[in-house]
Amino acid sequence: MRIWLEPDNVFSACFADWEYPGVPGEEGNIISPSDTENFLKFLKILRKKFGHDYRISAAVSVKGFMGADGKYLKDTKAFSKVLDYITIMAYDIYVSGAGQQLSGPNAPLFHTCSDPGSKFSVSGAIKSWTKSGFESRKILLGVPAYGYAYTLLSSELQPTKFSGLKQKTSLLFQNTTSKPPQGGKISATPGHWLYHELYLDEKLAKDGRRGTSGYKRHFDECTRTPFLFNKENKNLIVYDDRRSIFEKTQFAKSKKLGGINIFDTTGDTLDRKLVDTIRVLYPKKQTDKTFKKSKEDNNNKHSFSLKKSCRKLQK
Repeated sequence: MRIWLEPDNVFSACFADWEYPGVPGEEGNIISPSDTENFLKFLKILRKKFGHDYRISAAVSVKGFMGADGKYLKDTKAFSKVLDYITIMAYDIYVSGAGQQLSGPNAPLFHTCSDPGSKFSVSGAIKSWTKSGFESRKILLGVPAYGYAYTLLSSELQPTKFSGLKQKTSLLFQNTTSKPPQGGKISATPGHWLYHELYLDEKLAKDGRRGTSGYKRHFDECTRTPFLFNKENKNLIVYDDRRSIFEKTQFAKSKKLGGINIFDTTGDTLDRKLVDTIRVLYPKKQTDKTFKKSKEDNNNKHSFSLKKSCRKLQK
């Protein structure tokens, strides 16, 4: 991997999005048992070249980094030392049309209700990363501004009971067809809906609390996520709204995370319903102060000239 810098430009940050080291992710991703080890080596070289005025961050899986032994790393302290931040991509846990014929949450806060093959969630990911030694203040929780649509086999929602949860059932997990229904016009992808498209297409009422056009809004108590269901066309749409985003943000705050990363703001409404919900607990001034303190802490430990390092890298 190479970094090219234009002579007239000075960059101040690097965001690495590798999906995923040692694990199949994006189409065409060639994997090797040495991926995670080599990724760490690369990050160390990057840090050495640019010093600590340069912000280096990475997008990561809810599962963690895969080790050479085929198991996820139990110790990520080395990554925490070299990275300023990671963004946990705590979404796409269930994806319509991805080879599974069961509807489920895109970004569950908890995974108590999930089937055995999808035991991943916001809470589980945060616990896993912090337990492995990654500093909580360096973790950003990734939340979605989009959702997925499914076509169910039945026009009636079947309740599912889960062991260990007294008197709790879920209506979210339903058998589906293999082909997702039409998505939003802006998304232009089958089964994919941006949050604001649900308003534009009049599937959600203006207050966001009711479904319209034949859709009924539900809130799943197990995963703490909303969904819409239409009996006539058997379409079920899983998404995140102000309530579910607030609960995730509240959870992140309780775990002393550095902030929230929304993917992405183009999915939000024009009046920034989701962003403003996040700002209630992570106000801009406080976030800016956190970033500034992190930078000052690094500067106290390291003397660095960005321009000199850029010139060295260009040689």
